Amino acid sequence: MIVDPITLPPEATLAQAEGLMRRYKISGVPITDATGRLVGILTNRDVRFATDYTRPISDYMIADGVITAQIGTTLAEAQEILHRHRIEKLPLVDESGYLKGLITYKDILKKLDYPNSAKTGVVACWLRPPLALVKAGCGVQTPSSLRVRTPWRLTPRTGIVAA
Repeated sequence: MIVDPITLPPEATLAQAEGLMRRYKISGVPITDATGRLVGILTNRDVRFATDYTRPISDYMIADGVITAQIGTTLAEAQEILHRHRIEKLPLVDESGYLKGLITYKDILKKLDYPNSAKTGVVACWLRPPLALVKAGCGVQTPSSLRVRTPWRLTPRTGIVAA
């Protein structure tokens, strides 16, 4: 699961969306309003033949009928939903429709490829102050599917430093 996924507002341009997806090597992005409520999703499939990159992404995004799941959805449940609806991204929302996470088809594949990898508890630890973890002797890894905005970054040799 991606905690705090990268999002764009509906008024962003298609050029901005393409740049963001290229930069982070992602094939789609949830679209949220200024309060964080999910209003749509934009994927490569939606813009495959677009030619006017100055138009807002609201002209291209899927707004009605976005398939979502509630927080607490398991990967097995997410896999069933993704398969049933033939989609690759499943936004996780709270009861008011605010985006809280994202499960992708790649998350499911990684779970199948690496069944003994760390579970949800690592996400909770990841969100705690990192220096306390290092001082406690914990090993810290950054899964490629975990995108969390933080005021610090990890370096392979030296550990945690301020960003």
